[in-house]
Amino acid sequence: MRKIALISLATLALLPLDAQAKSDPFTNNDSAFLIESCREAVEIYQKRDQQNLLAGIATSMSEALRAGFCIGVVQQHINSSDNCYGTDWLEAASTIAALSVTTRWNTRKRLLQEAVCDD
Repeated sequence: MRKIALISLATLALLPLDAQAKSDPFTNNDSAFLIESCREAVEIYQKRDQQNLLAGIATSMSEALRAGFCIGVVQQHINSSDNCYGTDWLEAASTIAALSVTTRWNTRKRLLQEAVCDD
């Protein structure tokens, strides 16, 4: 009886980890998360220009993390693509931020190819 209870508890403890991995933006192809993240990045950058570098004070930790995710993904794509010469992250993030989150892209890479650099 005790063994069954331990196995049941272990199984229940692992279920949230599996659910969390499926919604993790770093492991899936959730293009909507990238679009929202790029909106955060562009908004923070615009705040910085409007508020004389006070954007760091007015930006939450979650907003900053999402913006950093966008910047990192976009810069990695630009650096690894042959057709991205002269593209900067802000220009690319602005293009992605203007996309509709309701549009379904097959993969995040496909979104980046079409929106940032045509590979």
